[in-house]
Formats: sequence, C-alpha cells, structure tokens
Amino acid sequence: MDGYAVVSSDGAGEFNIVGSSRAGASEGVSVSAGSVCYITTGAPLPAGADAVVMVEETLPGSSEGRVKISKAAKPRQNVREVGSDMATGERVLAAAAKVFSRPKVAIMSTGDELADVTASSPLTPGIIRDSNRNMLLAACEKLGAEVIDMGIVNDNSQALEQALDK
Repeated sequence: MDGYAVVSSDGAGEFNIVGSSRAGASEGVSVSAGSVCYITTGAPLPAGADAVVMVEETLPGSSEGRVKISKAAKPRQNVREVGSDMATGERVLAAAAKVFSRPKVAIMSTGDELADVTASSPLTPGIIRDSNRNMLLAACEKLGAEVIDMGIVNDNSQALEQALDK
C-alpha cells in the first residue's frame, strides 16, 4: 500500500522523509526513530521500519522533505510477509460452473518490480517473481478458455497503451 514506512513506537507527528522504497526500484534506505520512508505497494519494508501508514492518513509537513503522520501506527500495520497470501497446498480456485461458450482471456502483469518466473538470474531487492500471471494462465486454460499471454508490462503509460492495443 502506498504510504510511509514508520517506526510504530514514534506515534503521530511530523517526521523527516529519508528516502523511498518503490516496487522494483528500492533505494536500500533504512528508517530510525524520528524518520520515515515513502513506500509504494509491493515494495520491501525498509530496515528499521515495522509498520506502514497509508498516504491517506498523512499531510504535507512544515517544509519539503517532511510529512505529518496524523494517526499512530500499530506494529506490523499494513505489512504483508513474503508468501503470506496463501499457505502451501491451499486451494486457490474452486470448481467453476459449466461454460457454454469458450471465453477468450488475455492476461498481462504490470509492474517494474516483476521478474519472469523462468528468469535464471537471482532476485535483487525490490524485485519479485511474477507468479500470478502463470497461475492465472494455467487456471484459465484448465477451465477451457482460449488464453493469450500478454507477458509483463512496465509501469509506464506508453508501454501499457501498446500492450492494450495488441
């Protein structure tokens, strides 16, 4: 979720912004008491931070590079651990109803933070494997859909427009 990575024990108040952690492009910044880090959805939690305050619960600070946190965060608030979406062996999709015509489904993943699951190179900070697309492709094929794999599209409007035009 977009917001600010914080030290929850700091509570509410005005803080220095020490950097940013963005999905696909983390700066490797760390947070300590009295400071925060801007963070986007899917980005790694900076060292030292233990919670994320949604951007909707903030206001601009008294000067550039500062932000006001209007509501204190609880430890682990808005933080999702790697692999916590579902347990190993957990059922992902339930049985589908009978389909009378074969649907055509195009599936694309978007995000600068995504790496193809078949890539042999190790992941770098802020980069995650694009497991959702392959799971959706397989599920749609199993259900009888005609599937079009659109691949991974970067987070820029021109690339997205070109992919949608395809």
